[in-house]
Amino acid sequence: MSHEIDREGFQIARMLDSSQPHRAADRLREDLYEMDPRDFVDLVRAVNYYDRKGMGADLQVRSLGSRGPDDESLVSVVQRPDDRFGRQWPPYSRGIREDVAIIRERRRFVDDDDSYGRQRRRFMDEGDFYDRLFP
Repeated sequence: MSHEIDREGFQIARMLDSSQPHRAADRLREDLYEMDPRDFVDLVRAVNYYDRKGMGADLQVRSLGSRGPDDESLVSVVQRPDDRFGRQWPPYSRGIREDVAIIRERRRFVDDDDSYGRQRRRFMDEGDFYDRLFP
């Protein structure tokens, strides 16, 4: 992970922790359009690392399951209606949830022979086949 991605992840995590969910979601969307898909996945990992869960808003990455050989995850910014002390923030709020992106980890199939010379099909999970889909 590059230093710039790490610094951007730290800044977005600070926005989340200081209860600025809309600003953090907008910044993530900007990065989504500007970055290489692999760099965006690294950014999501950095934000998730620096984000203090339960303080302000949180980054949430939920698995949507598999579609064929692909795994999909939904990236959202979530702020619950109460803070960690049980107070509603903002008052009378129902909370905030902004879906930012769906990340699809693509896998590719490889045909090869097993030790007995029989052909088999397996998929390679190389981690560098990422697509980004816009909600």
